[in-house]
Amino acid sequence: MQVCVLGAGIVGLATAYELARRGVGVTVVDQAQPGAGASGGNGAQLSYSYVQPLADASIWRQLPKLLLSPSSPLKLRPQWDTHQWRWGIEFLRACNRSTSERSTERLLALAALSRHGFEAMLQAEHIECDFSRTGKLVLYDTPAGLDAARRQMELQRRIGHGRLSDEQDVIEYRDMATIVRDRIRALVRSGATIEQVKAARPTADYDTRYGATTGPWTTDMFVEAVYRTVRR
Repeated sequence: MQVCVLGAGIVGLATAYELARRGVGVTVVDQAQPGAGASGGNGAQLSYSYVQPLADASIWRQLPKLLLSPSSPLKLRPQWDTHQWRWGIEFLRACNRSTSERSTERLLALAALSRHGFEAMLQAEHIECDFSRTGKLVLYDTPAGLDAARRQMELQRRIGHGRLSDEQDVIEYRDMATIVRDRIRALVRSGATIEQVKAARPTADYDTRYGATTGPWTTDMFVEAVYRTVRR
């Protein structure tokens, strides 16, 4: 089978890579250099743990500003196009709590799959791309915005993705990550393989609180990520 992929941005190249990995012949066609379009202006942020569907009940009160403000990130040019109006109606119909919750669950599952695929590619291809796991800090300038984010995180916690933390929780998690990193670093320096590191259970005394054997981010995945980091 021969497949032609139109566009050499991040989506097109990722698609071509996966097809080639599965043994499919691939030709990528683009009018410019790879990554020269929208992907070239992307912030390259990979957000796996916090998702917020655009189609949400809160969009109704934001709609006037989104449509009328000159600084709005949404630019909509109404046309006599039935597809555009149908899309608009369907989008507004999706702006409710139940649909947003279903979308959140699906987006988190997709993000977990994306994370697994990306990290597997990094490991298999040894790509040097200045990749770092630096976390994400989101600031809100109004109490209403913070309350909305808190509700979203509570929803994610209920469906098994993430947890709400206060300052002390963050300090304890930081200390845990530092201790586990140092344990794994010592094992790596002694020549241990990833299988031997896992067998040593460097997270054993934290597994009850933080560990997981299923879901989007398991203990094994955490150990593998730390192992790759300390081996650099």
